[in-house]
Amino acid sequence: MDEAENISANLTSSMVEPDYFMHVVQLLHVYALPVFIALGIPGNILSFIVFSCSSTMRKLPSSTYMSALALTDTGFLVLLLFNWLQQTGIYVYVTYRWCQFIVFTTYVLSFLSVWFVVLFMIERYIAVCYPLKAVQLCTKKRARISTLIIIILAALLYSHSFWTTYNSQGMCDMKAEFLLFLTIMTYVDTVVTFIAPFTAILVMNLRIIMAVRDVKKRSHWLQEMQPRSSSQQASLSKTQMRLTKSLVIVSSVFLMLVLPSHANRFYTLINVHFLSSNYKRSLELAQHLMQFLYYLTFVINVLLYTATSHMFRKGTSEIYKKIKRIF
Repeated sequence: MDEAENISANLTSSMVEPDYFMHVVQLLHVYALPVFIALGIPGNILSFIVFSCSSTMRKLPSSTYMSALALTDTGFLVLLLFNWLQQTGIYVYVTYRWCQFIVFTTYVLSFLSVWFVVLFMIERYIAVCYPLKAVQLCTKKRARISTLIIIILAALLYSHSFWTTYNSQGMCDMKAEFLLFLTIMTYVDTVVTFIAPFTAILVMNLRIIMAVRDVKKRSHWLQEMQPRSSSQQASLSKTQMRLTKSLVIVSSVFLMLVLPSHANRFYTLINVHFLSSNYKRSLELAQHLMQFLYYLTFVINVLLYTATSHMFRKGTSEIYKKIKRIF
């Protein structure tokens, strides 16, 4: 009798627990998302203004990527706002074309958010590890060209959204006849938005950290040998190192926040399609919860810039003084 009661209790617990976690997920969607959106949009707009308009930051090639990243994150949060309005029952007029636009733009912005981080880390990697080549390779013009190229690639890669998406009773869904193609594209998306950029950022961060240690040792030795002649070089190196440190921290936090969501998604794909396992509801719930860490990447950058970058704080102060003079 006790054993039967235990089995019954376990079955009840297994049925109730997922519902409880789903209730938690729903509460997070209702109350946490608007907080993310309300904090993230103004923060990203501030970041864009500082990187684009302040004399402290706008001359740096990496500011082009960070300005583009701020705009990308702002756009994603705006789309997230529409999604939140629908989930909370607030009516949003959804049409066939609107669905195509929403799905396409969400894909593109998610892709760009990752690859702009990769691009500014490539710029830092070259500046630190190959300083003699940085003068030629790390320029504002090249940064603008790279930004344009990555935007065009994203648009081409996700253009399928315009013929694979339709409006299903006010909700955007994928057409069943394109199931195989969309499955393949899911794997492609996993590679280009998770595996490739994650590996690239991780490797570059490790290489940069080791290079920075070598530069510090070399600078210390030069200052001891030729203190006067190396003072200007040391000053320039200090500025570069501060910027590099800030961007390494930003990219590292980005990796930590996106890893759980993408890793769980990748594991689910492999588990279902290659191991022929049944889709587990626990994985779905985990994905919903981890998604909030992913959403946090579109919000947190301005806080990281402020905490880690003296140049960003100086640029923010400059923008504030300009606005104060106007008003």
